[in-house]
Amino acid sequence: MAPALRDRGRVPLATMVRGAWLALGGPACVSESIDIDAAQRVLSLLAEHSAGADVADWPAFAAALEGLEPPSEAKWRNETPLAHADFLAWTDKPTAVPGPVNLGEIIAGLRGKLPEDAVICNGAGNFSVWVHRYARYRRYGSELAPISGSMGYGVPAAIGMKRPGGTSPRVGECQRRSASAPSNGFGSG
Repeated sequence: MAPALRDRGRVPLATMVRGAWLALGGPACVSESIDIDAAQRVLSLLAEHSAGADVADWPAFAAALEGLEPPSEAKWRNETPLAHADFLAWTDKPTAVPGPVNLGEIIAGLRGKLPEDAVICNGAGNFSVWVHRYARYRRYGSELAPISGSMGYGVPAAIGMKRPGGTSPRVGECQRRSASAPSNGFGSG
C-alpha cells in the first residue's frame, strides 16, 4: 500500500523527462536523425529503471546507459526527405484568408527579401503563427520570441536587437487592437 500511496498522482519520471524534452523542441533540436533514436533509447531505459517519479537504482541506470551503442542505421533515414518536402509544401504557399491583408503572404514575401542575418522578433498571440509557419530561418539566432506569452514583445525586441550593432534588418511583428482599427502589424529597422 505504501508504494501505491507514494506514487499516487505522480507522473512517471520518463514521462516528465519526455515532456520536458518535447517542450524544449525535442526532435527539432537534434542535428542528426540518429540522435532521435538515441533519445528514444535513453527514455526507454529511464522508463525501465523508474520507480514512480524517481529512479529506483541510479547505479544500475548509469550502467545501462554506459551499455548503449548507437544504431548502425537510423530507421527513418529514407523518410526524412519526404517529411522535409511535406514541411516545405505546407509552409511555401500561404492559405487564402478573408479580408484585404494576408499575413502569410507578407511573411512569405519577406523570405526572399530579407538577408540571411535578418532577425525576426514576434510577440505572443495567435497572430504569431504566420511568422512561425511561413518564415524561413537560415541561421541560428535569427528569431526572438517570448517563452511565456509576453504580448507586445515583437517591436521592442526588434528595436533592442538593432542596438547591439550590425546592419542587418530586424523585423518586429506585433498585434494592435482597438475598437476602431483591429489589425496586425509589422515594424522594421
